[in-house]
Amino acid sequence: LVSDPHSPLVGPNKPPLFSSPEKAAKQIKRGGIVPSEVMLDWLSTISRVDMAAWERLTLLTESSSPPSEADQALLCQFLTAESVDQVTGLVGLAFLVDCKLSTSLAGWLANAQWWAMLLAHEVSLECCLDPVSSALATQQLSLLLRLLTNIITLKCDVTILSNFYERTSTPDFLINLLREVLARDAIKTEPWYLKMLLEIVVAINAYFASEVAHSEAPPQKAISSYMAMGVQFLQTVPGLLCQSHDAGFTLGEQTLLCLNYFLERLRKWPSKIFSQFLSSVIADCAGSVDVLLQTPSLGQVSKPLYPQLANCTFPNLLTSEPERAADINQHILNIIALLTSPVQTDPYCLASFSKDCDLPRNREHPLASYIGSRFCDIQMKPYLQTFVCDIRETRFCIVAAKILYECVQASPSLAVLLASDDSAYIHNLVDILEFLFQEPQAEHAHLIELAVVSLSCIVMMLQSIPNAMSLRIKKLSALFVRSQLPSHAAAMGLLLSLIARYQPLIPVVEAPDLARVLCLVLSSPLAQNREARKRLLTEGSVVHTRPRSETPRGGQQMSSRPVSGQILLSLSTSTSLEHNNNNSASASSNDATILFGLPMTVWPCETGWLDGLFILVNSCSVHQQLFASLLQMLLEGQIWSRLWRTISQVLDIQSHSSSEEKEPFFDWCMLSPKGLLPALELALQLAYKKPSLFSQSLREEPSELLACLGYLVSMYSPQINFVQFAAISASAAMLFSVPFVESSASNDLLPILSTYAKIEVLESLRDLACSLIFSTEAKAAGLSDERTSLVARLVFDIGAHCASNLTAPSDQPFLINLNWGSGVPCTVERRLRNTYQEALLRHALQLLGVHEFTQTSISKVTLNQDTVRLIQFCLSSTDPSLRLSICAFLTHILLRFVDSSNRRLSSPASKSVPSNLQLSALLRLLCTELVCQLLQPSPDETQTTDKVGKLAFLPLLLDTSDTVVSIFSSALLFLLLGSLDILVHTNAQAGSPTPESPKSSKSTEKPPDAVLFAVHSLTSFLSENLDHVVQALVHHSNPAIRYYTVSTLTGLAYLLTPINTDLLCTTPVLMSVLSNDSVPYVRRAAAGFLQSVILRAKENHCQLNSQNVLSNLLEAGCSDPSPEVQEAALAALRNILDNDKRLKKEFLTDKVIQRLTSQRNQVYQLVHPQTLLRRFLGNSARAGRTPPVSPSATAAGPGSAYNTVLQHLYALCGS
Repeated sequence: LVSDPHSPLVGPNKPPLFSSPEKAAKQIKRGGIVPSEVMLDWLSTISRVDMAAWERLTLLTESSSPPSEADQALLCQFLTAESVDQVTGLVGLAFLVDCKLSTSLAGWLANAQWWAMLLAHEVSLECCLDPVSSALATQQLSLLLRLLTNIITLKCDVTILSNFYERTSTPDFLINLLREVLARDAIKTEPWYLKMLLEIVVAINAYFASEVAHSEAPPQKAISSYMAMGVQFLQTVPGLLCQSHDAGFTLGEQTLLCLNYFLERLRKWPSKIFSQFLSSVIADCAGSVDVLLQTPSLGQVSKPLYPQLANCTFPNLLTSEPERAADINQHILNIIALLTSPVQTDPYCLASFSKDCDLPRNREHPLASYIGSRFCDIQMKPYLQTFVCDIRETRFCIVAAKILYECVQASPSLAVLLASDDSAYIHNLVDILEFLFQEPQAEHAHLIELAVVSLSCIVMMLQSIPNAMSLRIKKLSALFVRSQLPSHAAAMGLLLSLIARYQPLIPVVEAPDLARVLCLVLSSPLAQNREARKRLLTEGSVVHTRPRSETPRGGQQMSSRPVSGQILLSLSTSTSLEHNNNNSASASSNDATILFGLPMTVWPCETGWLDGLFILVNSCSVHQQLFASLLQMLLEGQIWSRLWRTISQVLDIQSHSSSEEKEPFFDWCMLSPKGLLPALELALQLAYKKPSLFSQSLREEPSELLACLGYLVSMYSPQINFVQFAAISASAAMLFSVPFVESSASNDLLPILSTYAKIEVLESLRDLACSLIFSTEAKAAGLSDERTSLVARLVFDIGAHCASNLTAPSDQPFLINLNWGSGVPCTVERRLRNTYQEALLRHALQLLGVHEFTQTSISKVTLNQDTVRLIQFCLSSTDPSLRLSICAFLTHILLRFVDSSNRRLSSPASKSVPSNLQLSALLRLLCTELVCQLLQPSPDETQTTDKVGKLAFLPLLLDTSDTVVSIFSSALLFLLLGSLDILVHTNAQAGSPTPESPKSSKSTEKPPDAVLFAVHSLTSFLSENLDHVVQALVHHSNPAIRYYTVSTLTGLAYLLTPINTDLLCTTPVLMSVLSNDSVPYVRRAAAGFLQSVILRAKENHCQLNSQNVLSNLLEAGCSDPSPEVQEAALAALRNILDNDKRLKKEFLTDKVIQRLTSQRNQVYQLVHPQTLLRRFLGNSARAGRTPPVSPSATAAGPGSAYNTVLQHLYALCGS
């Protein structure tokens, strides 16, 4: 710069600095620091600065008028010709982009330390030919600061400003200059000292208000510089506030305003930046934070903890200018509030939740935690008390309450201190609530909410109710009823729910009051209008309170640019006016927020706005009468639809259902997972109380209920808070059980099951049940076994209904009789309606396995291993309800298989519909895989008899402690045997292609050895437990259990090779059943057993008193009152005699034949009445009398039981 004769920075050329080295040496004295050669160049440069030209240039930056010709000529001296030509109105913008001026400024600014040394007379000027006086340096520095203040606050592209900072190092110069001036005691005695500090602070504030702060995405380097500048400025705060010569505390006030504005702007940026800033504050600015905490108490304490605060002049204002002192106190509280405000400010990003929803999780805020721990220091007690007392001050109440609220969340020890009896914190908060609820006003909305959540936070952190609060529970309950805004009612609900949790024996609210408040809150826009709520949160930034104070950002964009003195005035009034300074759009947004009832605070411990209300409802369940009344009132208030509307808003269901690929945005701020769980429990209780609500909601198009449940059931994730979300999924799953609560026939069951099939409920519930039962996360978390079992049970309950579509009570199952060994079972006897739908049956089969279809057959069947594990778990469970569900499901699946196989075997020539043919093949393949897996040990175990004991579920099928379970257990045993019998025949005939089993599908058959081993496993088990079967089940009081047990024994007698001699010993018992049982179909099954046991005894050459058995069958065939039993007994007798000629000869004595002949004649009279009888019956009909109904007209007829009995009798008599 010195070598440039035309540099605008200097005036006319002057002689060189040193004419000779000898002369320079003579000019050096010992009294000052000898300047370096570079510093001497800089001193020579500033000594030649044309102050008048720079003064005029500075004035041009403060004017909005176009430059005159003289000004144009002046600009030509400072700027390049290109920059001058582009100047149209904003001169300051040209200054920012002009490289020539930037170079001149950089040379003038040079080193901040040099300026401080010069002002402090620390530099020896003897060696300078034209030394610069301290007064001149002060003028030059003031001019520089004024110029920089004017140009860096211009509105421009942030890149231009960032480049200017980089070329001139303005930020570094300003903060370094402030620290250097504060560090030199020699300057403090100068009359211009305070004025210089004030100008530096104003220039720094201009930097904080520059375009970097207002840009949404400034360069990363500019962000780092901005944040570093703020940290360094905060470090200087103690020195700026503790100036003894600052009589009017003007410098201190300006310092607070500057820091306040910096924090406001910093909070506009992403929370990650603010978090980094807080880390730096903790590391480097702890002393400054302590000064800020102690300053409001100056004048009330005799001796401050921070010694320099004794020099602070702020206490003088308390008596001389109390209003201004209140303004300054407001600035300090605003700064502390900004420093302790939540790091995460976006309400839609608060989605991280603790593993244990019952324990509070400290909010991660290092500075709030530090301040909380400082307040716990015994020496800080008077300073803490100042903040507590400020809660009662109208002007400071909100910000003081907010500071303590945030610190309590981050520091549990502070919660203990504030809840103590000698602290007035709780009393002040409750008193405020009582006073404000008397005449609620809009401007008090935030304070009311803040006071309530502060009380809730104390209870959460203590996990108990403080004494000061327990004495005023009735008053708090009364305030809950008087809440007029949804946010206040929700906040009071949270507080009362905590009180109810820690004092469960005493109801804290009446049922009518709670029902009314809940209905009002769920009807409000807060819960029903997601878009409006999101818009207000975005526009109003109401998640936390930020004191607003806008700093003027450059005058040339407006009518005129305020000079530096006007900046002071603007800053001193902006924060004190707060909301009045906001623009109309922001004010209207706040008003709308209040009317909307939207909470204005981040609630404690990750609590959603509506959590407390639902938790409070759930806490009422311990008081049965109160809870019953509450449910009834909620039903009358039509809470059901509003509840699901709210949940759909939380889950953003519209995003799930929209065609666009849009990521759902969960509104956890409104209802967090901790509140969603009791909300679902409430919905479940309402649905159980009035099941029609559930079915009606399912029929809606579109159904919000169905959309919510479909998503909630699959919401759990092992990676994200498994415990909480798994509990939510389990509660949502239980709502699918509502249609099955009442076991009576329901016309809505079929469409409901069809709806379930559309959204694949079974697959979702199966995956959820497996996660709850088998995942390591669930075991470590210790979820409720009861709820886990209910989910697993629900899976198979729905599956059983899909497979059977039975609408009658479950204690009257199907009755089916296999004619063992013939290959052609007799007809199926149905006691219940069995009209299942193929679509629903296919849905149930999808739960078992995945299959691939081809045009002619099923190419592949893969059994779902999760389902198999779940089946084995349920079968082995000691919970009767679980065994009931799985046995019912397997019973109906196997029954479908047996039924379809019976029809195919009984009429092999009939042509089946292709879809039925395919379904039959699918049933066979799936049941083959299923039965063989259930009745085989794991593949790594050897297939020996001693391994059968590892099938732990088989003994439980013999348990008779629960009648209903025993029915399906005995039926399952019977159907397992029946299925295995069919599979043995099917595999034996695998080489012969049938319509259902072409040669091409032979590879998909289960190998015969697996089927045979399954038969061996089951028959071995039954043989080993034969005594228990006979004693416990054959004599059971329920006829269905007796029927299935006898039929199972029949199958065992047929399939067991070699036959167990113990089975032969049960023959007298079954003879007694045939003679004495009161139910015909049980006696009929007993006849089948006696036939099988005699035939197998002959095959195995076992000793058996066959004559007694034959006599028993003869007696039943001739004298049993049921023709079906007569038919079964005579058929058994005929088959036995046809297979054993010797036995036939011995048994058919003359007496027996005479008995058979007499019975034949009696039956013949029933089947073929005499002509005289027919004539008599005809005459009776013509006379108007009703003839007696003959057996042939009801039970008999073509192909009826009596015809069959007559055929058997003719065959036996004619032999």
